[in-house]
Amino acid sequence: MSPTLGRVFSQLQGYIQQQGASWQIPGMTLFSNREHVLEEISISACLTFGGSLDDGFLKDGEAVKVVELPGTERMVSVIHHGSFSMLHLAYNALLKWIENNGYTIAGPNRELNLAYDPNGDEAQYVTEIQFPVEKQETQSFERKEESEKHV
Repeated sequence: MSPTLGRVFSQLQGYIQQQGASWQIPGMTLFSNREHVLEEISISACLTFGGSLDDGFLKDGEAVKVVELPGTERMVSVIHHGSFSMLHLAYNALLKWIENNGYTIAGPNRELNLAYDPNGDEAQYVTEIQFPVEKQETQSFERKEESEKHV
């Protein structure tokens, strides 16, 4: 986890406690970019909480918005064991599976930190990567497969 994201999670936990609510694990990072352009990714630190909580601001001025993530009909996921520096391998495998099985990404992806201790052994980290997906239309998927055969 980047130092910035770690700081935001820590401040978010404090904010939730100051409001008299309690945060719950796992923490989640939400990555949003409609056109999948790397330079235009919006990153959100997310925590589930119990109790009542209002919108506000963290110590560094970052806005806190209380939202409920919308449900999704289909979600594909992979569980990664180990350091965040190797997450790219899990992402690559999952994205390849999505493409090879005729799906398209249908919303922001999520990283759930199932086992994480900022002062712990990175080899013990467990992260679930999730992508909401939709099945491609059969006709366009078959055309793609056919065009790949001719390349």
